Amino acid sequence: MHNLVYLIGRINGEIKKREYVDGDIKATMNIDVQRQSKDENGKYLTDIFKVELRNCIATQTCKYCNTGDLVGIKGRLESDGKEIKILVEKISFLTSNAYNED
Repeated sequence: MHNLVYLIGRINGEIKKREYVDGDIKATMNIDVQRQSKDENGKYLTDIFKVELRNCIATQTCKYCNTGDLVGIKGRLESDGKEIKILVEKISFLTSNAYNED
């Protein structure tokens, strides 16, 4: 069996970071991914995906990324029986402040 997701999209809204007593760090954010098709007004249709980042990936993403930044993610689908989210295993900052530090 295989569970693998690749997405390139823009961060939509704030990244919500939580730190736990056991040292784990989790962050959640939404990613807007543009479809190739347009609506009747000529605007591209967009899908919104909820993604979860953990530990180092969460920390670095919160440090360097903001709303509107373009990111590429590799991850897998995860379900708790109520909702499906994408658990990020690797993220690429395609437009962010990560490359502009002194």
